[in-house]
Amino acid sequence: MRKVGESVVAFVVPMAVFAVILSVIGLISEVVGIAQQTPVQRGIDAHTVKVTGTYAGYDDGSKFHDPTYTLSYLYEDEPYSTPLRSLPGNHSFGDQFCVEIDAEQPTNGRVCGTLGGLADARSGLRTGLLFLGTALLVLLVIWRLGHARGFRRRRTTTTQVRGLGNRQRRKPARGSRARARRAGRR
Repeated sequence: MRKVGESVVAFVVPMAVFAVILSVIGLISEVVGIAQQTPVQRGIDAHTVKVTGTYAGYDDGSKFHDPTYTLSYLYEDEPYSTPLRSLPGNHSFGDQFCVEIDAEQPTNGRVCGTLGGLADARSGLRTGLLFLGTALLVLLVIWRLGHARGFRRRRTTTTQVRGLGNRQRRKPARGSRARARRAGRR
């Protein structure tokens, strides 16, 4: 039974460490997203103009980028579009949306009544923190159980024991090396 537990731990620990690393990378990405979106949303709040936009495109992103939805709209008889990380509800190409844009920078926009990319970055930050906390909790539980049960791995060395040939034997704990050497001389 002990070997099964050790093999489970040997599988779970690297997965949890991988989850921690991936979560930290994701959290850094979301913090950068919040830092980029905050001034954009403040600009929209300061110079809000409401226009009607059309859902015009979708890019499924790549391994390292989120999918983006493109809304197209007219402002002062000029065509503009803005990429968004999400759209509310079920939508299809050609659907009409109320769009709040920044009058000074018309390429910055969001669906009316939302926080746009800022809300998406905050949601990603919460999700990343949840994954990071779970992975750290798993590592903490495994570490505590290991110390509580005394699962300490000792290095094994191949040594020649008198009359028995080469055998694997546990390396003696600190302080008992001298005793082991003296016992070997007798």
